[in-house]
Amino acid sequence: MKLKSSILLTLLLLFLLSGYYLFSIKYFYISTLIFGLLGFFPFIKDVKQKGYFYLILIISFIISNFLVGYLEVSLNKILLIISTYCMAFFLYSSKNKESNMKLYNGVLYVGFIITILGIYEFFLNDFIFKSYIRSDYLVTLSDVAYSSYRIRTFFYHPIVYANFLVILFCINNFVNKSTFSKMILNLLIISNLIMTQTRSAWISFILIVIILYIRNKFILNKNENKKRSINPYLKLALISLASIFLINLAFLFSDYFVEVYSYIMHRVFDLQSSYGAISFYQRFFAFVVIFHEVFMNIDFPHMIFGHGLGTSGAFMKTQQSYISGFATTDNTYLDILYDSGIVGLILIIWLHVFLVAKFVNKNASNFFICNYLIFIATSINLFFYSILGWDIIIFFYLLSLSFMLIEIKIMSKVTRSNIK
Repeated sequence: MKLKSSILLTLLLLFLLSGYYLFSIKYFYISTLIFGLLGFFPFIKDVKQKGYFYLILIISFIISNFLVGYLEVSLNKILLIISTYCMAFFLYSSKNKESNMKLYNGVLYVGFIITILGIYEFFLNDFIFKSYIRSDYLVTLSDVAYSSYRIRTFFYHPIVYANFLVILFCINNFVNKSTFSKMILNLLIISNLIMTQTRSAWISFILIVIILYIRNKFILNKNENKKRSINPYLKLALISLASIFLINLAFLFSDYFVEVYSYIMHRVFDLQSSYGAISFYQRFFAFVVIFHEVFMNIDFPHMIFGHGLGTSGAFMKTQQSYISGFATTDNTYLDILYDSGIVGLILIIWLHVFLVAKFVNKNASNFFICNYLIFIATSINLFFYSILGWDIIIFFYLLSLSFMLIEIKIMSKVTRSNIK
C-alpha cells in the first residue's frame, strides 16, 4: 500500500513542479498514462463487476463527436480522463479495504508543507521561488480586481489552490489519525483558504462542513456528549494557553488581521464593485447564451448529443463575451450541456442522485465518505469554472468518483453473495 500511496504522491509532485524549470506538465500526463495502463487490464478482465457509468459517458461523447465531426479537446485531456479511471482499479484494494484510506497519506504530507509555505507566501506578498518559475506558467491576476495579494503556492492560479485545499480538508478529516495534527492542518487549511480570496472554494468548504455535520448528527446519530478521555483541568489549561497565544498573535499582527478581514468583506460583497458586477454579468450572459443555443435554436442531434467535447469554449469566443478577462462559460455544467447535450446532463444528474443514496447509507465506509466529500466539493466548484482547464482538479474529481463506483460494485457483489 505504501507503493500505491507513493504513486499519488508522485503525480501530485509532478503537477506542482510542472511550472518550474526542468519540469513540464507533460511528465504529469505521461505518468498518469503509465499508471493508468497498470489498471487497464484489471478493468477489462472484471468489467462486469465494476459498472458501466464511464463507458456510457464516453460512448455519449464519442457519439456527439461523430455526429458533429468536431473535437476541441487535446488528446492529453482525453487520456487524462481515461487513465485516471483505469488507475483507480490498480490502486484500489478489494482484499484489504481498510488499507485504502492510506492511499491519501502522501497527499496529506504534501498538504502540510504547502499550507505552511502558504502562510510564508502571504507575509512575503509574492510568489514562492519566483526566480525558478517559468514566465508562461503563472496566470496574471488583474490589479483592478484584486488590490491585495492572493496566495497560490505551487499552483498556477489561486482558484486551483483553493479547490485543492477543500479536497485536502476532506482527506485530513478521514485519513489523519492524530487529533492534534488534524487540528493543526485544519487551521492551516482555513488560513490558506481565506488568503486565496476564492469565493467558490469558501462556499464549497462551508457546504462540506454542513454535509459532514448532517451525516454525523442525523444519519449516524453520533452522541457529541460522550465522555472524553482528556483531563478537564488539562483541557482548561490548554484552552487558556491557546487564548493567550491568539491574543498575543492578534496584537503582534493586527495589521494583517485587519487586511484579511477587509478583503474577505471585499470578496463577499464584490458584486457592489464594477469588476464584481462584470464578473456576475459574464456568468449570467454565459447561462443565457448556452440555454438559448441548446433549447431555442433547436437543432437535432445537437440538442440531444451536444456539439462535441470541449466545443463550448470555442463557441463562447464567438459571442463577444470577453468582458471580464475570460471568454468561457466559467461553469462546467453549462459546458456539459453544450458539449454533450441533454444526454450528458442527465447522466451527471443521475450520477449525483445515485451517489447521494449511497452516501446516506449508514454502512458506507469511511473511504467512500471521504471520496464522496472530495467529489461533492469539486462538483460545487464546477458551478464557477470550467474543469477542463484545471488538470489536477480533473484528476481528483475522477479518481474519487472511480473509487466510489468500484466500491459500490464490490459491495453489491458481496451483498448478492450473502443473500445466496
